Amino acid sequence: MTFIESSIVILLIIALGIICGKRKLFNDEQIDAFQIFLFVIVTPCYLFTSTLNYDLASFFDLKYIYSYLLSFLVISLII
Repeated sequence: MTFIESSIVILLIIALGIICGKRKLFNDEQIDAFQIFLFVIVTPCYLFTSTLNYDLASFFDLKYIYSYLLSFLVISLII
């Protein structure tokens, strides 16, 4: 799974929680416990494992890095 797919899964879980909260399926104590569990435990672990399995070498293309540095240099020289 890519990082975007992992983020979509997390957003769907959050949306499901919002829907359940609006329909009063859970009381306030249960919702607070779910929020702690989701945001403190599940989300960091899920994002860490999804980025661990993703090949980050595609982000480090030298052409893009050089073009960014060149544009930064041009802008700094203009200023």
